[in-house]
Amino acid sequence: MALDSNLVTVQWSLIGAFGVAVTLLAPKAEQYRNDYLHTGEIRDRIRADRWGNLVRRTPMMVLMGVGGLSVLGAQNTGSKWIKVPSEEFVLLVVPILAQIGFVYLLTKLVPKLPMVLTASLKPPLAPYPASRPSAAQTTITLTNESDQPLLIWWLDNTGTPFAVGRDGKPNRIPPGRNESLNSYDGHFFLIQTQDGLNVGIAEAMESPLIIPIPQAALNAALQEPRSAAPLPPGQRASVSFPEDRKGAEKP
Repeated sequence: MALDSNLVTVQWSLIGAFGVAVTLLAPKAEQYRNDYLHTGEIRDRIRADRWGNLVRRTPMMVLMGVGGLSVLGAQNTGSKWIKVPSEEFVLLVVPILAQIGFVYLLTKLVPKLPMVLTASLKPPLAPYPASRPSAAQTTITLTNESDQPLLIWWLDNTGTPFAVGRDGKPNRIPPGRNESLNSYDGHFFLIQTQDGLNVGIAEAMESPLIIPIPQAALNAALQEPRSAAPLPPGQRASVSFPEDRKGAEKP
């Protein structure tokens, strides 16, 4: 009986220790998951996946240890699987059932990362598309693969360009850099050169997106007649998100 009591003590000690480990790992996993959802960066996804897997694998490891101890305890008590289990055997099996429930809860409660999609830039056709009202938050990452800096305008629910920068000006993406924006499913962004030439339109989707802006898109914009370009950014640079604008939804 002493050996059985020690085994039960070790089993529940394992559950407690791994429970503490999961408690310490889970907040970090959620932090990295939120970082990824806000940036869309692949390196953030790898880090978030790694910590999320640690949270899920930890109870599986202790479940294997508890199961092994229960088998040893059952052999020690002389109980047989086909017979009515003894009290000692029940005490050895109960931790396994508790740990199975713990693993099940973790698989259901710990959210998994959404898949990152790569989309193409849409042509800048007029009239501009209007952003759709949505409550589904997402991120969109624009990668400037061209040799010129580019500007980002948000298109509101009437298709009117608005600056998305904090200073009332459009966000600027230098060559070879990227810009991640918090947005909503169905919102549109207009990509322009600093001279006001339209390069393309990006649409945010429910899943985080990475949209490259290739040099070919910039070359096509430079070949367009100047008369086809909208008003230059200088005439709209002071436009920001007015607090009293009715019906307009921020990106």
